[in-house]
Parts: sequence; structure tokens; C-alpha cells
Amino acid sequence: MEILKLNPSYKPPAGYKPVPKEAKIPVPVEVTSGETDSGAYEEMHVQVSAETYEKVDAAVALIELLVTPASMTPAPQPQKRQVMEKLFPLKQHLA
Repeated sequence: MEILKLNPSYKPPAGYKPVPKEAKIPVPVEVTSGETDSGAYEEMHVQVSAETYEKVDAAVALIELLVTPASMTPAPQPQKRQVMEKLFPLKQHLA
């Protein structure tokens, strides 16, 4: 909680739930389905929410790498792979 950084002695009220930090990442889509259903004309997106802005920023960076087509990426593909390896090291073990 950000308030604890400002005032370490702060005690939140009983039952307090912090507001999640959120971000909305648009997904590039070239073809529309032509459906007339509700939401058919809404922009496709990925909704990210987390406890801290740092976690949201990390997730946004990863999702933007995944949803950006290779032809639109200004960096070559090997650099994209290096960023992915840096975000998710292979040394992590699954429990």
C-alpha cells in the first residue's frame, strides 16, 4: 500500500480491500466479424489488474510484446526473444 510508504504507522480499517491497479491494452485486429451482437464494435483489449503498479507495468510490457505483430515491431525478432528471456528466466522451477 502506498500510504504505508508515507506513514509506516498507518493501520487500515477492518475489512479494507485495496483498489487494484489496472491497465487496458488494445489488441490490433484487422478483420471484424460483422456480427451485430452487443459489443461487436468494441475494440478488442486485454485487461490487466494487480496489487502494484510495478506488476501491472511488467504485465503490460509482456502483453505488448505478444500482441504486437512482427511486421509492426521496430526491433528485430532476436531482440524480442532476449526481452522475453529476461522477463522469464529459464531458471525458475515449477512447484
